[in-house]
Amino acid sequence: MPSWRQNLRHPANCSETSLDTSSTLADVSSDVSDADPGSPPASRRRTAPAEEWVVPHRQRPDIPPFTANPGINIDVAGFTATQFLQVFMGDDLLGHIVAQSNLYAHQHCAAKPDSYLARQQWTPLDVPEFLKFWALTMLMGIIKKPSIRSYWSSSPICSTPIYPQSMSRRRYENILRFMHFSDNSLCPPREHPQFDRLYKIRPLITHFAARFAEAYTPGRNICVDESLMKYKGRLGFKQYIPSKRSRYGVKVYKLCDSKSGYTQAFRVYEGKDSSLDPPGCPEHMGTSGKIVWDLLFPLMNKGTTCMLIIFIQVSLCSSCCIVLIQQHAVLFARTA
Repeated sequence: MPSWRQNLRHPANCSETSLDTSSTLADVSSDVSDADPGSPPASRRRTAPAEEWVVPHRQRPDIPPFTANPGINIDVAGFTATQFLQVFMGDDLLGHIVAQSNLYAHQHCAAKPDSYLARQQWTPLDVPEFLKFWALTMLMGIIKKPSIRSYWSSSPICSTPIYPQSMSRRRYENILRFMHFSDNSLCPPREHPQFDRLYKIRPLITHFAARFAEAYTPGRNICVDESLMKYKGRLGFKQYIPSKRSRYGVKVYKLCDSKSGYTQAFRVYEGKDSSLDPPGCPEHMGTSGKIVWDLLFPLMNKGTTCMLIIFIQVSLCSSCCIVLIQQHAVLFARTA
């Protein structure tokens, strides 16, 4: 039988319990009578710490004056749409894409000579033809149709004459199939220490990162935030952020000019296990802090003020921002 049932059935046990309770109350009343009537109860007393905490760094950081000339670094007076495109996609990048696409087509045909694409006799791609392909692809974002083949429809209701006049449908599909940016034969294996999850598009990322920084100088006030590029395919580092409009996609950290919104620098998020080693970054800093450090490194000691739109943990502010303020004279203004 449980003990609580025994206490209910036996009055002797109840009397013992009441005696014990009364003795406890007597002890408590004696303690209260001995205490100082003006002092707070023991449960509300606070003991003074052994050592009083003092802020280690009370001096303000020495922020150098902002002397940069913000704005466009290129004379774009009278530029056409094609010239604006060439600022970011020059002949060097276009030539690289064409060379890698031709290389990948030859590699595929040599590896699979009996395939349907190999029997079509690949015609080498050149820069003017690739620009046509690129223009037709960009136009698809304005003229929306249910499939790629519908753009070459001969129906008088659905036809779009610019597509068949510029390129055949089969040629467009072949270029789309073999468009490449890196040599697959040089890609490190997955278990290699130098394995790069973005190896396929690494030349594009490197090129655009350099061109973004060269074409424009940001003002004193800059901003670090995240962006989500919509993508619902299979990808190991695909993110799900319910607060974003796309929700599923590839997360990109961006450093932008607060006045114009120009993207000065960016970094694609490759996962928590990605290896980052920005110059001068403390080893204890997490992945998010290292990404912010890497974006801000070219602007350190130049009198800039960074407004962090906090999308990551508070630990980023407490670790990365404090070190940047103390050692590299970067001011931060946190916003919600």
